[in-house]
Amino acid sequence: MISKISFSKLVRDELRKLNWLLAVQMLVFGLLIPFRVLIELSVQRPRFFSEGVSLQEVFYSSIGLGHPENTMFILMAGVVCAISAFSYVHSAEKLDFFHSLPIKRERLFAAKYLGSVLTFAAAYILSQAAALVIGAAYGVCSAKIVFEMALATVEGILCFLCSYAGTLVAVMLTGKLLATFLAVGVLGAYFPLIWVLKIGMQELFYYTALASDMSGVNSTDILMCSSPWAFAAFHKRGMVKGITGTMPSLAGLCQLLAVAAVFSLLALALYRARKTEAAGNAIAFRKVEGIAKVLLMIPAALCAGVVAYASFYSPVWEFFFILFFGALGCMIIEFIYRSDIRQVLAHKSHMLITVVVASAVFFACRYDVTGFNTYLPEKDEVEAMAVYHYDMFGVENEGKDEHKVLDALAIEDFTPVYEMAKAGIEQTPSADWTDEREIKVKYCLKNGTSVYRRYRIDQELYYEKMDELQKQEDFRTLCYPILTWEDTQQISSLEFSVYTGDLETLGLSDIKRSDQEISDSEAEFTLHISGKDMDQVIEAYRKDLETVSYSELQSYEMCLRFYKKDGTSGGCYYVSDGCENTLKVIQEIFHRKTSGKTAGK
Repeated sequence: MISKISFSKLVRDELRKLNWLLAVQMLVFGLLIPFRVLIELSVQRPRFFSEGVSLQEVFYSSIGLGHPENTMFILMAGVVCAISAFSYVHSAEKLDFFHSLPIKRERLFAAKYLGSVLTFAAAYILSQAAALVIGAAYGVCSAKIVFEMALATVEGILCFLCSYAGTLVAVMLTGKLLATFLAVGVLGAYFPLIWVLKIGMQELFYYTALASDMSGVNSTDILMCSSPWAFAAFHKRGMVKGITGTMPSLAGLCQLLAVAAVFSLLALALYRARKTEAAGNAIAFRKVEGIAKVLLMIPAALCAGVVAYASFYSPVWEFFFILFFGALGCMIIEFIYRSDIRQVLAHKSHMLITVVVASAVFFACRYDVTGFNTYLPEKDEVEAMAVYHYDMFGVENEGKDEHKVLDALAIEDFTPVYEMAKAGIEQTPSADWTDEREIKVKYCLKNGTSVYRRYRIDQELYYEKMDELQKQEDFRTLCYPILTWEDTQQISSLEFSVYTGDLETLGLSDIKRSDQEISDSEAEFTLHISGKDMDQVIEAYRKDLETVSYSELQSYEMCLRFYKKDGTSGGCYYVSDGCENTLKVIQEIFHRKTSGKTAGK
């Protein structure tokens, strides 16, 4: 028999039970939002009359969009509300009582769900409205700010629902309050920790992988997809800038709603499937206990192996750490499950699986069973190769994606690059970088695939092979964009910089500090060049690049910095003593400028 009690009456009854929760949230969000706004405006009001401080700016910075502290409290509210509303599932007596009522489980779930959500919604909406009232009292409220506050309120409620639904899943998976809190921590931190462990093991064992290959994707994207709490905290915003912050996009709000809906439906499915006798157990579903234990302890055992590797660099100690901490972790979780010290060794098979799997993964990575670090395709399988080292460009490509830089540098006459890569494979990386250089390499295979690697090779070999590459016109054209400039219309000026200790050698003396085109400091002398003089320097430098070796160019004490008309950098190019054409033009320009100033005086 199904009760004829209306759903609204069930919700009202739930709200009466959660009056305390409503009061607590009104206090918290009241202090967090309207009280903060009132304090900020009250403190800044005297400065408005004396110093002309804009109360509008103060108001805009205190409310609305883009407040991570608000999001943190909203996510905490989601955890508290979910546990408060459904804590009865942890008690067999309460569970029997509620399930004995002539109400479907879905109906009961929905009533409690909606009732606890309304406690947050009421407290949060009232707090936002109170902040607007305070702003209106100070004369700084507007229609646009009301719209952004409404948008921020919708976003906050959706973030709350994500947290609430994620916590509900943890509640339904567990039978004890302590286990629920542990489950929330696991659901929130498990995948980020796995990702960090993956990067750490790649950094230790796959040292030929590019750093960008290790992370795979942007770290924020990883965090955002790891849990409903992280999704709410790191969800992507739109491109529209409001007066209080960046507005969320419609797609972002829909994604928040979708995440909340998926986890809510999952929680409902678990609620329907769990049995009454699950109350009091750490895990509500006994068949999941072993799986959860192994999935938690394998990464923990791997972490122990990494610590041993970093501390002892001994396979014996590494296996001991995996064995000891893997088994110990299984025993601790078994104690959490049973609350009985005598049961910690009840499932030895879980320990065996943990140790075997963790050892297999760890030592396969440690000894590079897949041959990742020693990968070198046959030369006839390679169509082109590229090499990159930050010294090649000065500061021009700092911060750029390594893959894109290598993609732009591929050459077909790649023998020197191949020999450097081969030497990098044969050379074991050492802790001393004094006589080594780290290079990035790209293999363009004839089957259409691309492989990226990084190697550390001897400095002497590096300069020898780079000198060979410097003699190739194709390499120079790709390596030095200045050679492909058809005109210099987009370049506004250049600066020739040199340490002052070399000025006498260059014949650049009698520097005038007052000259706007010539500046001097204790560390560096700079000559500002533009117009036809700049074109002469560019032409001279192009000629020098045809004759100066790469290694000689790297022994620079001077450089040319170009600036575009849009204010961005046009690149930085090294100048060594071997750049005779360039230095000759620079000396002529300098002496002409200084002699002109002297004659004018």
